[in-house]
Amino acid sequence: TKNFQWPASVFSSIMSKVNAVAPSKPILINETGTNETAGDKGPWLQSLFQYVAGQPHILGVVYSNFGNWILDSSVQAVAGAAAGLAEL
Repeated sequence: TKNFQWPASVFSSIMSKVNAVAPSKPILINETGTNETAGDKGPWLQSLFQYVAGQPHILGVVYSNFGNWILDSSVQAVAGAAAGLAEL
């Protein structure tokens, strides 16, 4: 859908700016998530954790598990999250 964005496209710009200002500081991504109707939730979750794994300054990510963003909303979502988390 028109509002769907992959994690790298959401975070890359701000990560570049933060790293330019404070290159040695750890970063925490707070309150992120997606729903089943925004796009492919399973692949999005896998992509989120792959992105985090590839960013040495990211200390962690807080997934907002509420409303229609619940992590285990489908078999595909759980599989995507598990695959991505396995890479951390």
